[in-house]
Amino acid sequence: MRMSFDQGDHGQQLDDGATAIMLRRLPSKLMIESFLDILNQFWPGRYNFVYVPHDKSRQRNVALAFVNFTDSEAARTAFAYFQGRSHPMDVRLGSHIRVSQADVQGLNLNLAYFIARSGLTDMENPHAPRVFEKGRRVNLLEAAKKHVTMQLVAQASQHVKAVDDARAKQAARPRRDPPILTSMMVIVVMKMEKLVKLMTTIG
Repeated sequence: MRMSFDQGDHGQQLDDGATAIMLRRLPSKLMIESFLDILNQFWPGRYNFVYVPHDKSRQRNVALAFVNFTDSEAARTAFAYFQGRSHPMDVRLGSHIRVSQADVQGLNLNLAYFIARSGLTDMENPHAPRVFEKGRRVNLLEAAKKHVTMQLVAQASQHVKAVDDARAKQAARPRRDPPILTSMMVIVVMKMEKLVKLMTTIG
């Protein structure tokens, strides 16, 4: 069963070359398996990163999803689909979904951002991002080993800090003094050392 409705985002377009999209207002009970099933209906083998953040305390998703596609054409058609401008939308997506271009683009940067935001321990969480290669799911640690560098984690850490600062400012909370760059790099190096150690262990 499918449904179609006006998304209200028809004026938005993806930038040339963009491959990652963000979905908002997902049904809170939508499971990752159902979401992947929807993606596979139209873009089998054409996405390599899927993340549906999960609220541990409430045992449900947080109404967000991030998808990075293997090429910009797949991202463009997915963007149109989630706007309701192409095929009728799957009823499992509900009637309030919104789509926009993701701030973080590319498989490598999305992986680096997850490490910078959540740390290494969450990489074995069942609700961690799923990475795919030619339609086949691959181990998250192996994917990080292949695609993530220390420089990318440093870049992602700066992005995380910028996002957190913007949220704090918007909420009118007192802003803490920004950490000096040296401290940030120490944290980044420690994270990468732990990542390398974990990868060496599983290798």
